[in-house]
Amino acid sequence: MDEIKLRPMSQKGYIIGARTAERFQKLIEDGPGPPSYQPIISEKKKIKLALKPFQCGDSRFPKIKRETIPGPGTYDHNIPCNKKIQFYCSFGGLQTLRTSVQLICNYGLKDNCSSCLKEIIGDYYKNNKHKSLCRICYDNFKYNLPEKKQKRLLQYYKVRDCSNVHYHETTNSKLQLKSEKDIKKIQLREAYLCLYYD
Repeated sequence: MDEIKLRPMSQKGYIIGARTAERFQKLIEDGPGPPSYQPIISEKKKIKLALKPFQCGDSRFPKIKRETIPGPGTYDHNIPCNKKIQFYCSFGGLQTLRTSVQLICNYGLKDNCSSCLKEIIGDYYKNNKHKSLCRICYDNFKYNLPEKKQKRLLQYYKVRDCSNVHYHETTNSKLQLKSEKDIKKIQLREAYLCLYYD
């Protein structure tokens, strides 16, 4: 054993991969004891001060949002339920939806109201003589005209410009903006809501 200890060693080694550390390492006897890393049980626990009593900042009685609750006379109870959407039927053929609003292609040109002569935005009313009325003028005639003249308004039907469905570059061609599936969904939703609202 003495000969091994006295044998001269190279710190770098003679070949690739030769060890450079000491062959026999020194024993480390000075180290921390096992209880040195454990917490001291005899120490007093530090209690955090409460910012609010009983660590609770909520009000004792919760606030009731009275505005969100509708009153007893808000809704009309005599509305007939389970109304069905109307379709145009043909024996042996496909059922086509009876839409509440008809789409009209104006090829990018907008209609003007025949009474106020303003450019129409959104849905409007049109008759077979190609006269158009905006919603404001139509409502004014509906509620202010006498009953005999109100019969003229029955000739008008609700229409909509096609700008939200397809795009015309001032030509007859159409660039589809929505798929047929999405258009059918919107038409079904409008037809259902038209049963309950004007």
